[in-house]
Amino acid sequence: CVLSLIEEIMDEDSPVDRGFACVRPPGHHATTSEAMGFCLFNNVAIAAEALRQRYGLQRVAVVDWDVHHGNGTCEIFAEDPTVLVISNRIAGRGLAGWEEERAPDELGYLLGS
Repeated sequence: CVLSLIEEIMDEDSPVDRGFACVRPPGHHATTSEAMGFCLFNNVAIAAEALRQRYGLQRVAVVDWDVHHGNGTCEIFAEDPTVLVISNRIAGRGLAGWEEERAPDELGYLLGS
């Protein structure tokens, strides 16, 4: 779904110039080395890489909107300055992993909480 959407958007002959992919599972928990959170593949990370390799984009932005942190997408692109990952999620008690996100070395990772 995500790859089909970017191919349609990037096709110069297509009337489509923007889009939104609502996918389940979101894929955003899959990291470079393991599947987790029902996510086998990180479809957004695959699409971001396809945009760079197939279409020569220099920079890509990923906006992740979910109740949970898109930890896999953040891990995949953590050291890549050409990909901006914005992960909007609920920050608070009751969500696994929330305490780790508030650690001093994660400042900037969970802004505004």
